[in-house]
Amino acid sequence: MTNKFLPRLAAIVFALFSAVLLLGTFLFINQAFAQETSPQGASTAKAQVRIAHLAPFTETLSATGVDVKLDGSQVLTDFRYLSSTTYIDLPVGEYLVEVFPTGEMTPAISGTVDLAENEDYTAIAQGGANGYPLALTALLDDNDLPAAGYGKVRFGHLAPFAPVLTDTEAEIRTDGGALVAGPFRFGEIEATYLELAAGEYDLEVTTPGAADVLIDLAPFTLSGGDILYALAVGDGTNQATGVFAYPTDLEGFLLPTEHETSLRVAHLAPFDSDLADTAVDVKLDGTQVLTAFQYLSSTTYIDLPVGEHLVEVFPTGSVIPAISTMVDLAQNEDYTAIAQGGTRGYDLALATLLDDNDLPAAGYGKVRFGHLAPFDSDLEDTEAEIRTDSGDLVAGPFLYGDIYDVYLELAPGEYDLEVIAEDDDEFFIDLAPFSLQEGDILYALAVGGAKQDPGVFAYPTNLEGFLLPTEQDANFRVAHLAPFSDTLSATGVDVKLNGTQVLTDFQYLSSTTYLDLPIGEYLVEIFPTGSMTPAVSATVKLEEDEAYTAIAYGGANGYDLALVALEDEDDTDSDEGMVRFGHLAPFDPVLANTAAEIRTDDGTLVAGPFLYGDIDDVYLELDVGEYDLEVTSVGGGEIFIDLAPFTLQEGD
Repeated sequence: MTNKFLPRLAAIVFALFSAVLLLGTFLFINQAFAQETSPQGASTAKAQVRIAHLAPFTETLSATGVDVKLDGSQVLTDFRYLSSTTYIDLPVGEYLVEVFPTGEMTPAISGTVDLAENEDYTAIAQGGANGYPLALTALLDDNDLPAAGYGKVRFGHLAPFAPVLTDTEAEIRTDGGALVAGPFRFGEIEATYLELAAGEYDLEVTTPGAADVLIDLAPFTLSGGDILYALAVGDGTNQATGVFAYPTDLEGFLLPTEHETSLRVAHLAPFDSDLADTAVDVKLDGTQVLTAFQYLSSTTYIDLPVGEHLVEVFPTGSVIPAISTMVDLAQNEDYTAIAQGGTRGYDLALATLLDDNDLPAAGYGKVRFGHLAPFDSDLEDTEAEIRTDSGDLVAGPFLYGDIYDVYLELAPGEYDLEVIAEDDDEFFIDLAPFSLQEGDILYALAVGGAKQDPGVFAYPTNLEGFLLPTEQDANFRVAHLAPFSDTLSATGVDVKLNGTQVLTDFQYLSSTTYLDLPIGEYLVEIFPTGSMTPAVSATVKLEEDEAYTAIAYGGANGYDLALVALEDEDDTDSDEGMVRFGHLAPFDPVLANTAAEIRTDDGTLVAGPFLYGDIDDVYLELDVGEYDLEVTSVGGGEIFIDLAPFTLQEGD
């Protein structure tokens, strides 16, 4: 089984660096939030806080949800066990933090945190099991880089696995028995970070003296410069024990263990033309783990105990399963379970596949091809092949339901592929060129063709899946940047495209990746969640091979809720990066008073001036490197937002 720490880390780091480029859009909105939550009389100096929920107070994951308020303003909604945030900028000062069971009015935890200038903090909810009270721990972080060739790890014990405190005592040891950290009892976290040489580590959580192994981690790699928490979590009854890795600039995750197996799930059964009506609920051993899971939805890997598990798939709201099957998961293996069929006479079924996540040979990527597109009721007539744009055979022929047992190792580079059905001229998928990178491991599955459009579903090893763009499609993504309520849950909206609901309870600062849509005109309607009357609607025209971003904004300080549709630029054939700046922060009711500029820390003008609602028509091409930017008043006399330095990479 491959080590999953680095691929997952790399994927999230890539996502974060991409997200940096959206800061130009979010700048003023974050400033408005900071002003709302700033303590009375606080300065504009900043601190950073991140939050993790590591309190295993119930066995049903959905029932672990909490709402978090900061000085009375709700900042997190239905925040569940093992959820975490990246750092949030806040003005320095004292804050009242309250944690409520989701939907309740009485806090389960209430405490104050005092934030000092230029410091980083981690707030962790813990306890709530085996008689230990629910509590909030606020820790001062040390994010200074370690010595060259080293990483920094802060170990701790937040696993209330025994009701007697002395019985929770545990140590961190190597697989060979050498002591690394501890002994700890529940609730203890090291005051300092250990500097460890970069390399592969095979660690265990043991009882004192290594008499018994409590958690046996799979080997993982610590890279030079890594800074993270490693915290024992879970109570062993409500929630399984494990080690929660919390890197400095990423959301946290459980490290894989030797005694566990991994399963991911994808819904590729096109049994209804209305996306909302494809929704299913999924239960694992009688516990609901996925709710209203729609066609083309997928998960990343979930760690599970080895052995047999009952998987049941229910049409959402039904009590009778449409699929019920046992899956037998072996130690240290990875599996993919795919719901398929349900149309053209093919039964709804669940295929469980053993994955091979060993890295390909140096200089190659790995692709597992398959055919899950029930486009003809006669099985023989579903035969299809995958070919290059010039006609060379890559994979197949396949019949519906066939998935290769092995992965093809392919040289990295650009691929221009087609899916062709010899007996059905209408089933033809012309993919847009895409790049396979060295080390990539993914499924490529033909889907749809019945009640849903045909396409190819890419399912990378450590990411959720997505449709690959096609030549005849356009790309369309949506962002909700309208701060029309001070309660985050009250900003929820439902979004419809041509009358079909595609987003439900989509909240402020939510956004999507690109959705592939056929070219043409679309009516976009935005409804307050649960309402039948749209708050804003607009028609957008999508052209072939173009990419678009639709942004909801306004709804505060007297500005109407509005929707803007922008044509995006994705030509990154240069050694520079490209940034499109804009101003969607309605922070003053007088338009002229919203004027602002983007400047470097030394005062050089980068973009602007902007008034609220302005977005640059073009992207600025900027040299790669580190940028230290500020959002200022016109002329630079007043600093509204002082960003921390960030790096723009080639091709961003």
